[in-house]
Amino acid sequence: MKLFKPLLLPLILVLFSFLYMATSVDKSCTTLDCQQFSMIADEVRSGRDWVQQVNRCRGAADICVYVKDTTGINWDLFADTVCQIATAEGLLNQTVYVLAGNQTGVITHVVKQCP
Repeated sequence: MKLFKPLLLPLILVLFSFLYMATSVDKSCTTLDCQQFSMIADEVRSGRDWVQQVNRCRGAADICVYVKDTTGINWDLFADTVCQIATAEGLLNQTVYVLAGNQTGVITHVVKQCP
């Protein structure tokens, strides 16, 4: 029993660390679509501090771009830019939603079907 007491805490810690590793979710981006979309999201956000978030929305062919409701931005032209970026990365036939959130809900600025 004297030998067991000092080993009890390390044994419990090892057991819980194995349980943590077995149940933790792998968040790495391994699929081609995920990698392409990650590059698209980085490029859309680049130099545009008013872009808050870029992600998939309804399905695999939908891109939602959440923006700050900023004046002076041509949202239709911005949606064209997102389409060009997606097409250049190999994602064809995407639907781009440019959305802004406010106190009353979500405002849809543009819905654009990419070629």
